[in-house]
Amino acid sequence: MAAVFDVADHAKPFAVLEGHLDVGGLDGLAFGGEPLEIGHFLEVGFGVGVVVGMDEDSSLVVADASGALTRLMDMGVEPFLVASSLEGVLAQRLVRLNCPSCREPYTPEPSEVPPGLQLAAGAALTRSTGCRECRNTGFMGRTGIYEIFKISPLIRSHITESLDIADVRRAAVQEGMKPLRLSGAQKVAAGLTTVAEVLRVTPPPIGA
Repeated sequence: MAAVFDVADHAKPFAVLEGHLDVGGLDGLAFGGEPLEIGHFLEVGFGVGVVVGMDEDSSLVVADASGALTRLMDMGVEPFLVASSLEGVLAQRLVRLNCPSCREPYTPEPSEVPPGLQLAAGAALTRSTGCRECRNTGFMGRTGIYEIFKISPLIRSHITESLDIADVRRAAVQEGMKPLRLSGAQKVAAGLTTVAEVLRVTPPPIGA
């Protein structure tokens, strides 16, 4: 069974498929209608990474998907190898879910919601107060938030010795990448989790 994974907001069509690819609980992904096989994507964060041409899984711990570029170069991988070998990066984080038994709507103070989350001003959000069912934590269960960083021709042109990761992220967002925080904001808007929880597990925007 394919995991629930919202990919509708990407500039190019990703789709969740049933298949043999198992990355961070996702059964399969496609890009532009073409299935992505093992080795096409590198996953970062708390999970497993796979680089093009490799059959073995590896791990990277970085702040976000684009950080994989600098991490690989810091490990001694030549920029031209990163540019020619890497097809994309999937970053993931886990956020705690509001307890359904004590969940209630509320209107946050403007200072509680950073502009980068792109939530409507005055929007009614959801939080849980804590109850016996969740052992007074306010949370029950977890879900994933994701960031898919496609290595396009434009991004490849940025991967040089003088790599500027801020420029790379800006270019990726312009091409349709949805940052981790925006992925989390969708869960907040749906009432599944809180602003504080998303901010806890995601890095601030570059330059913030």
